[in-house]
Amino acid sequence: MPEHNLSRMLKTKREPLVDRWALAIQASSPKYAERPIEELRGSAYELIEGTILAAEKNDYSRLLEFIKRITAIRSEMGFNISEVQNAIMLGSTIVLEELAKESVANGAVDPAADFAKVTEIMNWTTLMLTDILQDVMRKEFSASTLVALNAAQEELDQESITRKSLDECTKLLGFEHGAMMMRYLNDFVDEVPRGTDLDLSVMKPVAFEVIANGEPVIRELEPEKPVMALGRKRPAQLRIVVGVPVMARGKILGALLLGSPAQRPVSQHDVSLMTAVASQMGLAYDNARLLKEAKRRADYFKSEYDELFTILSQLGAYVYVSDINTYEVVAVNRAFEDSLGKDLVGKKCYARLQKGRTAPCDFCTNRYLLKDGEPTGPYTWSQRHPDSGKWFKVTDRAIRWPDGRMVRLSAAFDVTEIEEVRSNLERAHSVLELYNDLLVHDITNYVAVAVAYLGLMTKEHGVSEKHNEMGAIALSQLSKIDELTNRISKLARASTSHAPSMSAMDLDEALDGAIAVAVKAVGKDASITKEAEPGRHFVLAGEFVEEVYMNIVSNALKYGEGRPVVVSITESSLKGKPAWRTTVTDQGKGIPPEKRALVFGRFERLESVSGLKGLGLGLALVRALTEAYGGEVEIRDRVEGDYTQGTSVSVTFMKASSDNASS
Repeated sequence: MPEHNLSRMLKTKREPLVDRWALAIQASSPKYAERPIEELRGSAYELIEGTILAAEKNDYSRLLEFIKRITAIRSEMGFNISEVQNAIMLGSTIVLEELAKESVANGAVDPAADFAKVTEIMNWTTLMLTDILQDVMRKEFSASTLVALNAAQEELDQESITRKSLDECTKLLGFEHGAMMMRYLNDFVDEVPRGTDLDLSVMKPVAFEVIANGEPVIRELEPEKPVMALGRKRPAQLRIVVGVPVMARGKILGALLLGSPAQRPVSQHDVSLMTAVASQMGLAYDNARLLKEAKRRADYFKSEYDELFTILSQLGAYVYVSDINTYEVVAVNRAFEDSLGKDLVGKKCYARLQKGRTAPCDFCTNRYLLKDGEPTGPYTWSQRHPDSGKWFKVTDRAIRWPDGRMVRLSAAFDVTEIEEVRSNLERAHSVLELYNDLLVHDITNYVAVAVAYLGLMTKEHGVSEKHNEMGAIALSQLSKIDELTNRISKLARASTSHAPSMSAMDLDEALDGAIAVAVKAVGKDASITKEAEPGRHFVLAGEFVEEVYMNIVSNALKYGEGRPVVVSITESSLKGKPAWRTTVTDQGKGIPPEKRALVFGRFERLESVSGLKGLGLGLALVRALTEAYGGEVEIRDRVEGDYTQGTSVSVTFMKASSDNASS
């Protein structure tokens, strides 16, 4: 059969051959099974057409272009060489089978020449496919791995990454010139080869277009006439420029450009390879930027922590940092090193800070420092070190260390002396309470006995009127001694109590009781008016709250010149919370500013009780009890600016709910 009969058979049987070949390829491997049948029919059709051209004219150009295109596509999809080779050999088998049938049907004398030609074409195609695919894979591996490895080297900055990437890219793709434009500079940052006087102006429009659109650009340029400049010929101009975007994490950083002074074809594979290299360059560029930023932040944090350590060291603190998860010591200050040695870093905190421990401490505060993986804030606690016996006040908090891990920053202050003073004060407080109780108990007993005998004596017959009068005076004085003792006892308890018992107290009930006692004690005709907001009023106070109001009302009655006294309850606020203010206003001679200062000074700051003169212990007790209950006491002129028109004394306590009222 003549050679042109092979071509005729391929043309007449084209459609069934394409269908059989496409179905055979789809069934040959799982990857091909995922490809659309129309895509595989297109590949089979191109191979048939290329075979016809090779058989008729010995022209392999169509087959070569198809092989270049299909190798670029299949390599990007992850196909192996053997899978693509097998697809071509399937077609060879199908063509040979059909050729054999056609030879028998037409009675061909010697079909061997046709079989040999088909085998020659298919073998050439397979060998060419292998060479091209291996070259593509080698280039892609070289480009991507080189740039990626360059980016992984910490010492490489952005300039080094650009230079190495441009060198590699021009070599792989066979371009004479390359350049990189960065978006933030709006200019080129490097070019290859360096030191030439190549006019890069033709590359700039391409770079701007790539950056603006984010798509590859291929620009063919018309040749320009040579121009003489200063006695020498201007270098050959670029005839073709290819540009692709340099991207990282979805952002366009710039453009990679390749150019050649000779007209040359640029395949889709060339553009794909440039894009892959540009993508690696973008990541390397951005990684270098992030690394630089991370180093800058690390240096900043290190300087900040160094300064913090220095300040805390100067304050006498023992400071260390440990990994919350591993308990390894990360950093310590000088005080810790001087106390426990310079080998702390890297060791377990519980093993070096506590002797004999092989596991985390039972009292470790790590569980208080994080919530849902985030820091909760500082946690302060006290501990007596079991080895040294010293007391430490420790503040721990979770922070993010510059390397990203969560750590505990612990600052401990030696408060041994403070604890010893506190312990001594507590012992003194206990002794004072004992002496106070003994004093009150004994004086009360002595007064009770004296009152009893004086009472009996005044009732005896034959006692003169003068003696009865003297006895009454003595009883009155003993009553005052008893009252004074009671007040001193309450004042001492209020002044030394760290946390008095507090509850909701009925303010109206306390005021009514205080007014009744004060009126009876003064023994004079008293005019008292009570003004209050509607409803019941409850305050948060202690057991002696009635004593507070009784002293204020008593003073108002004693020094009010017999004029009316007004007691009022009004809404107020205390430390930003709702409160009730009780004000007792008299119209007496008032309290001069210099004595008012004494009244408002703390009792222990007065040189003597006589400094209060006629006011006795009353207002000192009011101040002590009010502050012990978390309230405020204030004294003002009834008429602002004129103390001689009377005095207003106000006591403010926080509001309380009636549900918690004391029974």
